[in-house]
Amino acid sequence: MPSFVVRKLHSGLTLIELMVVFAIISIGASFTFVSLWDQIGRKSLDTSAAEVVAVLQQTRNYALTGHVDSSLELVKDSLAPCVYTFSYSGSSYSVSSGSCGGIEVYQLPDSVGFRSGGEVRYFQPFGEYSSGPLGTSTTDTPVSIEIVLSSPVPHSVFVCIDSAGTVSLNGSSVCLFS
Repeated sequence: MPSFVVRKLHSGLTLIELMVVFAIISIGASFTFVSLWDQIGRKSLDTSAAEVVAVLQQTRNYALTGHVDSSLELVKDSLAPCVYTFSYSGSSYSVSSGSCGGIEVYQLPDSVGFRSGGEVRYFQPFGEYSSGPLGTSTTDTPVSIEIVLSSPVPHSVFVCIDSAGTVSLNGSSVCLFS
């Protein structure tokens, strides 16, 4: 009975097989990288928007509590009621309190900015606000501030101030006020 010897004709992969495997892995990795990069950008946008909401709430609290810069604490009682202004434009925003002293300036991360500029003013002692031209009476007109991520994939979130002065974050669409 003849004995058959089974020999393996080749061991390992050919160059073409290696190239196909490498191409498949590369395509999968590129999709993963793009998705991950987009998530990093969205996280930066969400974090920035949460910080803007916190600063707006702090500005309103300044008006409610009559916050005065520490350098003016001794003459606090002789000051006129303060107007606390939240200003925003480009990729920066600030809080100022006029005669009550102190300006705090904040910077958004790269590729995150405001769609347009403006300001919201809070008045003592009840925290009423106005977003109209300076010198106008306080209004309860709702305010919508759009914060945008320009790259890698454009996204927007909205900071909303309703007629009661409540500041909230709406991540998916424009602010809806009832």
